[in-house]
Amino acid sequence: MRLVWTGAPFVVNANARHFGAQTRRVARRGGGAGKSRGGVGRRTPVRRRSPPLLGLAGGGSSGSFNVAGRGTAGSVTGGHVGFYGIKTFAAFYGLASLSGSFYRDTETRMVAGFGGLGGEIEQGSTNERAIRGRLEAGRPFADLVMGATVTPFAALEVASLHTDGFTEMPLSGAGMFALNVRGQDTPSIPAYLGVRLDHTYALDGGMSLKPIVSLAYGHDFAPNRALTAALASLPTALYQVNGAPLARDFAEIKAGVELDLTPGVALFANFEGDFSGREQIYGGKGGVKMIW
Repeated sequence: MRLVWTGAPFVVNANARHFGAQTRRVARRGGGAGKSRGGVGRRTPVRRRSPPLLGLAGGGSSGSFNVAGRGTAGSVTGGHVGFYGIKTFAAFYGLASLSGSFYRDTETRMVAGFGGLGGEIEQGSTNERAIRGRLEAGRPFADLVMGATVTPFAALEVASLHTDGFTEMPLSGAGMFALNVRGQDTPSIPAYLGVRLDHTYALDGGMSLKPIVSLAYGHDFAPNRALTAALASLPTALYQVNGAPLARDFAEIKAGVELDLTPGVALFANFEGDFSGREQIYGGKGGVKMIW
């Protein structure tokens, strides 16, 4: 058994698929120990041997968003932690992971005046918590394509984002258009069927370089997003905003590289993206991995 710790910065854009249009600013789609659409850290390569591999990953994120057409901007900061385990069964492997992300989200929006009412600027802040689990199984085939290891895999993720309720406060104006947003839980259930290719190149000084490419078809069983709110001045007049639904079917593309400096220290960087005719969600991250 080996314990792996991975420290890596997180890309705020990553969990977008899980939590939809109104939370696109706070969420990466993660994969395994890594889909941040709230995953944490990066996935550790499978050790092809019988003892289980247990891992712990953690990191933080900070980002901003700006929707000029809606006069809305803001920022989000987050912390992330995850646990995972990998076990081989003859030529096959199984992976299970559980991760949590905790965000602080602040938004500012401008409201144009109309009739006899003047324009206003409103600001709100809220806390969000994302929990995600992933199960994955696959089988690696060594030296299958130009010396690379090819690994077909299938995976299922179940995720939920909880957003605390909040009330906007006016930065200017009387606050007639300030919103009171109810707390809510938003689910996401994406499944994947894909293939991963990797190859290790030996370098001088005992170092090694390992590029990895992963291509997968994804299907989201819960793509719809909604938000319940009311004007703070009329708290009983609730209304629901249906966000733009995410694509049910999409292509997931991942590409990365790992540089092993020593048997216990490695640097890594990778790109992850989800692409469909409706949306393009992508981001990248880099960091250091230590094994002891």
